[in-house]
This record gives sequence, structure tokens and C-alpha cells, in this order.
Amino acid sequence: MGTGHLSRQVALASYLLAAQPSLWPVLLSEGPATLDMAGTIPVLQLPSTAHLRDYFDHDEAAAETLLQAAVRMSFAALASLQPRLVVHDTMVWPPMLRAASLLGARQALCLRPRRDLRDYLSDPLCPIRQMDLVFVPDVATGNEATLDLLAEAGIPALWTGPIHRVARDNPDGAPNGPQLKPGTRVIVITSGGGSGQDTVDHFDQCLAALRQVKPDGISVVAVLGPLFNGALRVEPGFPHDLTVIRATDQLPSLLAAASLILCRGGYGVVHESAAGGARVLATAAPRSTDDQGLRLRRLQADGRCELIPDGSTAHDLAIQIGKSLRAPRPGPASLTDSAAMTELGQRLRLLAQTKQDENSLPDLSDIHI
Repeated sequence: MGTGHLSRQVALASYLLAAQPSLWPVLLSEGPATLDMAGTIPVLQLPSTAHLRDYFDHDEAAAETLLQAAVRMSFAALASLQPRLVVHDTMVWPPMLRAASLLGARQALCLRPRRDLRDYLSDPLCPIRQMDLVFVPDVATGNEATLDLLAEAGIPALWTGPIHRVARDNPDGAPNGPQLKPGTRVIVITSGGGSGQDTVDHFDQCLAALRQVKPDGISVVAVLGPLFNGALRVEPGFPHDLTVIRATDQLPSLLAAASLILCRGGYGVVHESAAGGARVLATAAPRSTDDQGLRLRRLQADGRCELIPDGSTAHDLAIQIGKSLRAPRPGPASLTDSAAMTELGQRLRLLAQTKQDENSLPDLSDIHI
């Protein structure tokens, strides 16, 4: 599970723990970021299958055996919890879909708007029609294409508004996030959960631009995604304090304390930055399914984001950074649709009260806020 999916599910689990005390959400996820990002949410970490792809080039038979073992372990983990409800996030893993069905659990899908939704819905193996509930963690305005395609396919969906983490205080009163020099202006650089040359280029350009920004009480924090395996290129004489961390559950607090965020257009960082009231300089990452450009244009329309033009040099970006640091901070945005989240919590609770082998689904149409 990527950081965007994981952060959204952490936010949903946190909401359900507070608003639906009869539910006990547990995260089942694979990947190195799971424990770091889950915070106080219970986690059962699954064996990672992503790295097994590399084994197929060396020993296909061994890789197939390991993959089958990982699937069995994941099935056993789910079975041990005896779940009444399984909530998938956008990317549904077929073995987990099958396991939940065999265990008699109800299933719901958190469907982030997708650029390839028409192809997704037309795929005979599309899992969406096996779901008891589909909800879209966004607003319908600006996502009319998603709204129309779901309606055309006869799939009723609940639009909940953004589901995102928020800055929080530690129970023991200790400060959240990395320890930075007091009184400095914080600039955060982040580029999502992955790696690849595009991600490395983003960090390189941001650091090269910051090298040209006057050292006037600035602390820079580079937040690496859990799958980032490249190297940050920091030239000698970098003029600012620099801290490098991995994505953690403390990121919303760090974003809320930032004067400026240099990022892409991922779901998590866009909504968490807006909720924290930070100013954003961003460029959309090339993604086949996630329309980051649309998300950033909406943030720009709210006066919270400036787009980094295509072809910008480090010098161009340095000028943009200087102007952004002089501009007033937008202030926190209220993104949560309380009524829709209440309805979602009630629907998930009612689903969890009825297993697949029982006579009927609960009547979800009778919910009134």
C-alpha cells in the first residue's frame, strides 16, 4: 500500500475509533511505511510482495513459491481477525478480495477518483460490483467525470469529501516531528511514496533552487517516501539547516508548522497541507491513474498553491520560493464534510453487523443525519 492510500486509511480508522466505538479498525498492510505511519492505530503487517518481482528474474520457481507463501500468510492474518467488514482502498488485491469473501465478511471500497475509471469499470475482473459499499473520498465538484461514469455503470457511491490526517499533539506533550532550530522558517520538500528518476529529479531541483535562496533563518526538511532508494544530491556549501526523514505519522504536524511546502500533487500531501494552512509550490507527477493536475488546480483556485511551470530551472524556482516566503500564509482549511463522514461511519457500522451468510443486507437507505 502506498503512502497516500495508507495515510487515508489511517485517517479513516482514527475517525471510526472516535465516532463509532463499537467498531475496532485494524490496518492490514504491507510495506516499510506501515508501522511508521499508523501511529496509535493497531496494525497487522503483511509480508511484502513488491520485492518478489525482482526474484522472478533470477529464479522464477522460487519466486512463485514465495509469492504463494505470502498469499497464504495474508489469508491467515485476515482469518485470525475474523473480520465482519473489510475496507479496501482504491487498489484491490485479488487474494484479499477472495479471502474476505470466503470468510463471509462484508466489503467496502474507498475509491479515489481515477483517470482510468472507464477502463477500470469495463474490465471483467473489476471488483467494484462485489462491494457492499463504494465511497469516494473527495468532493463531486470538479470530479464530474467520475460521478457520471459511476452513475452510467449503475454504481451508487457515497461522496465523503477528503479523508485525511490532521496535526495532533503527542499524549506526553513532547513535540511532534523532527527537532528543528527554534525561530526558523520551515520549508518541507516531499515527493510521495515512491522512487524512480522523476522523484530524484524533483528533490535535486528543489535543493538546487534552495541553494540560491538567501539563508535567512530557514530550516529545510526533506521527507523521503518509504520506497525511495536514491540519493539526495546536496552540493557543498548548502546554506540552510537540512534534516532528512522518512514519511511518518508526524507529517501532518510538520506540514502545519511549515512556511512553504515543495511537493507533487499526491492526495495526502495536498489535503494535509491545506488542512495545516501551509503555502504550497507544486508540480504534478506523471501518474497513469491519479489526476494530480486536477487536484493541484483546485488547490490553486483556493489560493493555497502556486504551480511550478514546466521547464522551470533551479533559478526560476528559487525566485518562486522567495516570493512565496514573502506572501501571507493561507491559514488552515476546513475540508471535512461532517455529515457525509457521519453517514459513512453509520453505513460501515451497519455493514459490520451483518455477515454475508446472513439473510439480508441492512437497509442503508434509512440512515438520516
